[in-house]
Amino acid sequence: MRNGGTVTIGVCALVVLLACEQQPCGEGANEVVDADGARFCVAETRAVIEGGITCPAELPFEVLLEEGLVCTSEPASAEDLPPEVCATLGGCTAREPAPSADAGLALLDGATDAGTAEPGHGRWASIAASGPARSGASCATDSSGRLVVMGGWAGPTGSAAAQSSDARRFDPGSGDWTELPMSGRPSARTGAALVAFESDAVEGLFVFGGDDGDAALGDAHILVGGSWSMASTSGAPSPRDDTSAVWTGSEVLVWGGLGPNPLGDGAAYDPATDRWHPLPTEGAPTSRGRHAAVWTGSEMIVWGGMSDRALADGAAYDPAADRWRPVTSIGAPTGRQRAFAEWTGSIVLIWGGSAGDGRQLADGALYDPRSDRWQALPEPPPERTPVLAGCAAGWNGERFVIWGSSDATELRSTGAALDPTTRTWSPLSSAGEPSLRLGACAVAGPVGLYLFGGRSLGAQLSDGALHAP
Repeated sequence: MRNGGTVTIGVCALVVLLACEQQPCGEGANEVVDADGARFCVAETRAVIEGGITCPAELPFEVLLEEGLVCTSEPASAEDLPPEVCATLGGCTAREPAPSADAGLALLDGATDAGTAEPGHGRWASIAASGPARSGASCATDSSGRLVVMGGWAGPTGSAAAQSSDARRFDPGSGDWTELPMSGRPSARTGAALVAFESDAVEGLFVFGGDDGDAALGDAHILVGGSWSMASTSGAPSPRDDTSAVWTGSEVLVWGGLGPNPLGDGAAYDPATDRWHPLPTEGAPTSRGRHAAVWTGSEMIVWGGMSDRALADGAAYDPAADRWRPVTSIGAPTGRQRAFAEWTGSIVLIWGGSAGDGRQLADGALYDPRSDRWQALPEPPPERTPVLAGCAAGWNGERFVIWGSSDATELRSTGAALDPTTRTWSPLSSAGEPSLRLGACAVAGPVGLYLFGGRSLGAQLSDGALHAP
């Protein structure tokens, strides 16, 4: 209508017409209007991952929740959201702020220093006995350097009834444990592959396979935000235990394992799209389980393991080229299963494990994937070599650490740290070390090596330690 020469359209002036037109919520998001007429765009976690939700211009503020994301017209927190929004998502749980990369330094503030000990001894920081009591658990560190412990034996080993489905996360910054959501959590199991993943599109945890006491498992689960979901089974690997899984930055590569026979296949899983695709078999290692697998930044190196014998060969898979190349056997360690394997940032380190006849091995080698060459490592001094069947080992950020009981009586501890540059071993400081144990999990963290759980004198342990250089 005309009024004093001014043209109006409805209640909006022409110059502000665009501001009055509401933009729709992004694909995968739902519009919610509360009792006061306020508008919100609401997306569950999975939709955020797959669709990359963008908030419309008139709802520019994001509230990140464990359950998903909410677009609002003004800054808000989880507590400010109306019940209509929370009902749509099934809850409004504030997403925990991720600890900084050096959060573990707070834990180390109370650590016992090695004092006047020679360089390389490092120091131990205790993890209080408030975690899950278990041995043989699957462990990983997430993208923020927090320790994740899942499954394992909560009672006598070998009993299916003693297997656990418990999953918890330890924050080295606060020293607190948090139980991961129970709804949708993987069933009780041991030997599952557990990997943390993070990319521009998605961040979370991936769990695959394992053993429930009766048979190998073939289900995969992911935890994103505050929700577990079962991964697609289309194209997924067959059920298997003693498999390997590595994160490439965009996919999880699962390969090999026992199901119950040794397997020589695998698949890649993209958590952002919930899709699997097979890995090539041409040029792949022969069938095996209990092998070593590490990600170098461009290749997955698979080496050793067990089939009808302990193996001393391997291959490297390049996802970009989608092909395998052989790893030379010249200078490689002797055949072994369950060897410790680490990527130091420049070289692959293989150490320990057991031979086909059950003998525990205390040697290893360095493998350079650029030159395809091996270099033998010296054995640590006998007085610094723990009983290898119960040894815990891993990379502490600077050195490869081995630690455990000095003999079968479990009365005295010992350990050593290997400098891969000089290929020399030095003793560990015993000041502040954890109590002796078997079956502990060991995994590299943001500022050192996490060692957690295990069993001693038949009891499952709920404490641990962080060893830093």
